[in-house]
Amino acid sequence: MRLTYKLCLTSEMAIYKSFILSTSNYCQTVWIYCGIANAQKLDEIRERALKFVFKDRTSSYEILLEKACSHSLEISRIYLAILEVYRCYYSIVPQYMQDLFTSNKITHKLLDPYKVDQAKFNTVKYGFCLFTDFAARMWNGLPPDITRLETIHIFKNGIKQRFLQNDNAVRSIIKFPN
Repeated sequence: MRLTYKLCLTSEMAIYKSFILSTSNYCQTVWIYCGIANAQKLDEIRERALKFVFKDRTSSYEILLEKACSHSLEISRIYLAILEVYRCYYSIVPQYMQDLFTSNKITHKLLDPYKVDQAKFNTVKYGFCLFTDFAARMWNGLPPDITRLETIHIFKNGIKQRFLQNDNAVRSIIKFPN
């Protein structure tokens, strides 16, 4: 006998969150550069599980994510990278983490002093594919009014209100080379 007929939606969502979502969210900062094929496989697993939960085989992945009040793995990784830079910038993490990012030493008032330095590198393989570069690009793409928020709770709410409402707004701060 199939289990799907015995479970209600809340039970299926609990199973989805405890097994599928927790596994895909585990250590996301490591999976930022897992490759397009592997990222698509992770998203396909989540899509298949959401189709099972909602008993909907025709809706797109974006619609299923909206029903589950969730975001794609790409958006979640960007969000976590920005949070890590915030924690480093405002000294919420240990010193060894703070050493990953250095703030700009800007003396004139025209530029935003809340930017972090992006490392200069000669190769894409050993420079562009680093967490510090990715997170610095995401942080520097944020507007100054978001980066200046005082507490982490206000910062998280500001990010959620401003960007996580619209996935395209989050993708607009991503700056990848051609």
